Amino acid sequence: MNRSILCLILFISISLYPSFSFPWQEDLKKGIEEYRAENFEEAFDLLYKARHENRESSVIAFYLGLVYKQTGDHDKASLYFKEAIDLKPPVVEAFGELIEMYYALNKNQEALEYIAKAETLRIEPAKISFLKGLVFLKLNKNLDAIRAFESAKKEDVNVTQAADLQIALAYAKERKVSKALKSLRSVISINPNSELGQFARDYELAYLKSIEAYKATRLSASLSYIYDTNVTAKPSSDIGLPPSNEKDSGFMGYFSLNYTPFSETDFLFTAQYSASGTFYHKLTDFNSIAQSFILSPGYNIERGSFTLPMTYVHNIVGGKGYMATLTVKPSFVYMLSQENFLSSYVGLSHRNMIQETFDPDEERDAKILSGGIGYMHSISEGKGILNLRYEYVIDNTKGANWKNKGSKFNVSLVSPLSERIDMLVSLEAYLQDYKNENTIFKVKRSDKSYNINAGVSIQVIKGLFVNTQIAYTRAQSNIPLYDYKKTIFTMGIESRF
Repeated sequence: MNRSILCLILFISISLYPSFSFPWQEDLKKGIEEYRAENFEEAFDLLYKARHENRESSVIAFYLGLVYKQTGDHDKASLYFKEAIDLKPPVVEAFGELIEMYYALNKNQEALEYIAKAETLRIEPAKISFLKGLVFLKLNKNLDAIRAFESAKKEDVNVTQAADLQIALAYAKERKVSKALKSLRSVISINPNSELGQFARDYELAYLKSIEAYKATRLSASLSYIYDTNVTAKPSSDIGLPPSNEKDSGFMGYFSLNYTPFSETDFLFTAQYSASGTFYHKLTDFNSIAQSFILSPGYNIERGSFTLPMTYVHNIVGGKGYMATLTVKPSFVYMLSQENFLSSYVGLSHRNMIQETFDPDEERDAKILSGGIGYMHSISEGKGILNLRYEYVIDNTKGANWKNKGSKFNVSLVSPLSERIDMLVSLEAYLQDYKNENTIFKVKRSDKSYNINAGVSIQVIKGLFVNTQIAYTRAQSNIPLYDYKKTIFTMGIESRF
């Protein structure tokens, strides 16, 4: 029902009260007059006085809600609109107003609850369907939102232009370019000179520019100074090894090439090549180079995505091939809300140690089975993320001395400190129990390793960053050879383009 018609009906009905009407009825009548004249302070005083005299009037509650809405107090407005529904007889127009307030307050579940009630009672179908679409759009349920806006158009042709604009926004979020543009052009064609038509024209131009600016290929390169207090992973206790200087400094380089083509469909694809190298000044036998190749097809669903990353990593140490690993890791990410996500994966890896081992019990070639679950929380409007992860790993090596099972716990946080400065902190614990008694040390090995990382990234200019990081590792083992600690400090520049 049009609000002006509602006001007129209520005004006439109050005017027809008999001459012996109660004082609160006169205050209500004058309060409505002041509200319609947009004298909200005067309207509030009169309505509040009427409310004090009669707390059972749904009409008084409704108009108090309207006044609070106009003055921007959505919390109090929602309380009075809810009362206008709960009191007898209910003001049916309060349903739409209450849903609007819940939407503005981000109380989306409460809004959906009253949307369901209004739909059951067939109250203002077009308005309720439109509001339903807005709530779904905020919840990132874009396809549900489109269906709701289409329903609103069927209920009332007068909302077609506004609904088509929202449908365009929903399709844009779904990366359905052609459908988004079609809806935008529909908005423009209905009334090119209207405010909505002008907005749609401006949005269309901006949207086309953003598509043209999309980069399918991204590059990243960095060069850093590194200082390592224990390059050789020298044991913490004296086990009779020859004295050595395990400290050294050097340089680290990194390069990555990422390709993610733009897709209007729900199918996903990413390909990446990366290479990194660490080169020491003195301990050159420990210089290392790692190259990785990743292919990751995937598929989007309404609230999540499936991906199938396939990764090949080749490591060189001291100028010789050291290790090659092939991993397949089916993964699933589910969106609980716009800020909260759950993830899970299972992985199967094949590890090949390139250099020969003379003792078969020390053979580390393996088939590795792993599985993990995680929780991610987006912070600072998507500029940062909190990540909690648990992994279970079964390392089934050929050699008896290296077969183990382990649990890995990880907490990481990326958070902006300012517009140009980001902070990174991560904590990891890896608890491993080995299956067999070690044939050399005659004891069943048990390891606990802990890693702490902290760093800062400063954006100097667009695409250029200065990164500083410190990493501490403490590896504890009941076999002294594998018990060590080390600290690595790095500082360098990174370019992303």
